[in-house]
Amino acid sequence: MRWLYNIRMSRTFAGFLIIFILAVAGGVAWFFLRDRPGERDISAKPFPQLPEPQFAAADWPWWRGAARDNHRPDDQPPTTWDEKSNIVWKQPIAGRAHSSPLILGEHIYLTTAETNLQRQLIVCLDRDTGKKVWDTVLHEGNFPNEGHHPDNTHASSTPATDGTLIFAAFANGSSVFLDAVDLKGNRAWSRECGPFGKGFGYGSSPALWGPYVYLCDDSPSGGWITAIHRQTGEIGWRRGRKTGMGSYGSPTIWEVNDRVLVVVPGNGKVTAYDARDGVVVRETGGLGETSANTATVGDGLLFASSGYPERNLLAIKPDGGIAWQKKKSNAFPYPPTMLFSDKTLYIVSDQGVITTLDAATGNQLWDDKLPGSYYASPLLAGGNIYACNRDGRTTVFKADREAYERISVNKLDAEISASPIASGNRLYIRTVTHLYCIGK
Repeated sequence: MRWLYNIRMSRTFAGFLIIFILAVAGGVAWFFLRDRPGERDISAKPFPQLPEPQFAAADWPWWRGAARDNHRPDDQPPTTWDEKSNIVWKQPIAGRAHSSPLILGEHIYLTTAETNLQRQLIVCLDRDTGKKVWDTVLHEGNFPNEGHHPDNTHASSTPATDGTLIFAAFANGSSVFLDAVDLKGNRAWSRECGPFGKGFGYGSSPALWGPYVYLCDDSPSGGWITAIHRQTGEIGWRRGRKTGMGSYGSPTIWEVNDRVLVVVPGNGKVTAYDARDGVVVRETGGLGETSANTATVGDGLLFASSGYPERNLLAIKPDGGIAWQKKKSNAFPYPPTMLFSDKTLYIVSDQGVITTLDAATGNQLWDDKLPGSYYASPLLAGGNIYACNRDGRTTVFKADREAYERISVNKLDAEISASPIASGNRLYIRTVTHLYCIGK
């Protein structure tokens, strides 16, 4: 009967082995298929439309301003200043950040990160005096130890507002969060949007349209883009993005042919998503692997550039075709975003090369060289372009298709990596130590 016992034991062992294999397989499947933010697509949910935000002429509600073009055509901010002249106020800001401020009514809102305390905050200032009204700590601890360029900060994403809530994005720990606070600094909701992986750090700014706040991240370990309902913080839709070396730009809104697109350059191409449901409408290749700025729209075209390993520039038609393309030039920008005005594309590269192109054809009009290196994006206000470099100098020159005409070079005491904004004939420049209000 020994043989019968052996058969029974073999069957028992085989049964345990099968159960063990199934358990391991189930665990592996759970690990890869569980709903970790950003690691699976989420189909669009039927959220009702919300009223479109209404802003005053002096407001600057999000990255690149209300029209998403970095323009203030009716304002006339000063063209000359220094530490002793044309400074309305100068407010120290604790921590370090490259995010730009936003303006809503009588207040200014900006983010910062206190590295020594590992705190990420949103700060509210009085617009007339610069004095702090309140600050709110949104995250404490868990600063990423890896995936961070030494020039980057833990608060490089510019906040946005719909007039009721302020939205701020931070990478904290292994995730990217979008937080909403009311105008008194009370947190309304916090949403873990997706994983944050190794790379050069986080800096993508949120974009608003309809009921959603759009946010993306293209870390080398995996990318995603998502739409968050701005009132509730619920996910409206989410799409994964294939990434290589990683990209660091911000989404922008492109309204074209009765359709609203969310456009993101990166990973060698420009991808346009339907703003309502996240469906990929079109993709256009031709960029280098890594982009770090925001696409620019003008005269029915969309302009996008890449910075590594190739500095390429594309002009894209509404159907996704390429109107014109330029390749491998240090004149094309990496972090700074391009300006479009009056059929002209104004480019300030991170190496300080100014280039102007005819927007329709890509033909060069003129070029010149500015001092220093540049992370900030140029601002157009009152017919002049303001370009801030990392030495604290701002060069002001005419927005002119015909020739370069420098107006002034103005020096502040600290590095400028945040993009300047303008409002009500005043200029707001953030250095690594202060926020300046510049006016007559």
